Amino acid sequence: MSYRKIFIALVFAFASSNQALALNVMLTNDDGFQHPWIRMLQSELVKAGHQVTIVAPEVNQSGQSAALTLSAIRGGSEAIKNPSPDIYSVQGSPATATILGVKEVMTERPQLIISGINEGANIGVISAFSGTVGATIAALHLLGEPIPAIAISGNLIDKTGEPNSDANIQHARDISQFMVRLVAGLERATVDGTRILPPGIALNVNYPSITADQIKGVGVYQHGRDIGVNFTGKGALPVSVTESTNLQDTTFLQEGFITIVPIDGDYTAPNWNSILPESLLQDLNS
Repeated sequence: MSYRKIFIALVFAFASSNQALALNVMLTNDDGFQHPWIRMLQSELVKAGHQVTIVAPEVNQSGQSAALTLSAIRGGSEAIKNPSPDIYSVQGSPATATILGVKEVMTERPQLIISGINEGANIGVISAFSGTVGATIAALHLLGEPIPAIAISGNLIDKTGEPNSDANIQHARDISQFMVRLVAGLERATVDGTRILPPGIALNVNYPSITADQIKGVGVYQHGRDIGVNFTGKGALPVSVTESTNLQDTTFLQEGFITIVPIDGDYTAPNWNSILPESLLQDLNS
């Protein structure tokens, strides 16, 4: 499936409320299994008919990227608690929760892993340091055949309130309902009937901090480079510092668009074979 086909599927998903087939979904995050936004996403996905299991860190693990808690991985089920049906906590990072969720918790391999809803945008260069995004990288690279994965993030709409304030809970509901439509649209665009994303591809989705009726649209973008970082009590938060007309998530999220960036977790530079001068390699090999 090409990125163009992904874009068509996403636009269709945003415009449609029809449900598709039920999926076996695993939810994780980096804010911890008790965060109200992951619980809201679970609720809306279940309403849509999906089988949903939360496997998320026991405590906040923001900013962990794709870090692994090796002691938890080696300990297996000893690092996992089951406080209530279909909800599991893991003593480790988001990527660790993803690995243990698939290996130790899920009786069947999940058809989709969703990481979020994260409290705080994960756009531009900050995405590489995000535990929310890092969980999807684990799904792509550390579990054998890649598992389709989506990271979903959004800033608080009520910036002075707690995540469970009335306005922020409604915001989480809006984001969750969009995710239901996104998953349904991707299912309808499936080519072989078994995968909702191309092998080795995950999506990094960000939802603007505005009400649902103010959303300007949905688009596929690249991670922006025009960004600064504020370090706060929560962690590292991205701040756009320049304007750009390029197709960058940092620009379009600020303008009121839901941004989707296809990612593969490969740190190799696009022009890797032409960065170093040939003369340097000749010297090193002499």
